[in-house]
Amino acid sequence: MLKRVVSLFLVFVFFVSFINPSFANSSIVLSVLNQNQIKLESDIFGRDMRVMVEKDNKRYYYSLLDSVEYFPLQLGSGDYSIKILKNIEGNRYSVLKSQALTVKKVPNNVYLTSSQPVYWEESKLLMDVRKDIFSTRDSDLTKIRKAYNYILTNYTYDFNKIDTISNEYVPVMDSVINDKSGICYDFAAVFAGLLRSEGIQTKLVKGYRSDLNGYHAWNEVLYRGKWVIIDTTYDLALVNSKTVVSMMKDSNLYEKVREY
Repeated sequence: MLKRVVSLFLVFVFFVSFINPSFANSSIVLSVLNQNQIKLESDIFGRDMRVMVEKDNKRYYYSLLDSVEYFPLQLGSGDYSIKILKNIEGNRYSVLKSQALTVKKVPNNVYLTSSQPVYWEESKLLMDVRKDIFSTRDSDLTKIRKAYNYILTNYTYDFNKIDTISNEYVPVMDSVINDKSGICYDFAAVFAGLLRSEGIQTKLVKGYRSDLNGYHAWNEVLYRGKWVIIDTTYDLALVNSKTVVSMMKDSNLYEKVREY
């Protein structure tokens, strides 16, 4: 399960403000890449920064931890509002910069991009795993099953992490792969990264499963023209208890809140 933290789900209280003088000489540069992701660059980004991406009354919040960050344009074509936020205290944020953005073409292959929270291109260890488990002769279904089995046979759930996770947490694939442990958010990111690296469109999804308490993360994979649900974390627990499971899940058991 995934702890319901500020950067993932909760509502922010905004205060529109002029940029603090200490930020006056700091630029925030926004650009659109390949009509499917946003690139943000600044030397002021850090743990107290967020970006809000809004379109058609849908809001997504992301952490701004590094000087360069990428975010998917999964809300389709149309008019976006981008707000750069700085924490004041608690869940109170001031708006440092607001920018309108129009995407004229329907974003293509959004779920192949290396963008938050699925930064797969930056992970050397993920590339090593990819070489180890996949073959050029594999069908898409074989690759999906190999990525699924890789998670189930190599990883353990970290119950301590879910209690200590920070508000701005974003999975770092090299760390998760090296530690061979994590939470549902981590496993869904690694699974998505492996399949995206093979050209298979894969979503990281957040929401709820009917028989679990709390916020959860899983994947949807585009297979034969349809999005199918795969939940590696749920199945990891069942496999450890010697329960036989089906890789593809019933969509009626899941309530989607966000998808990346």
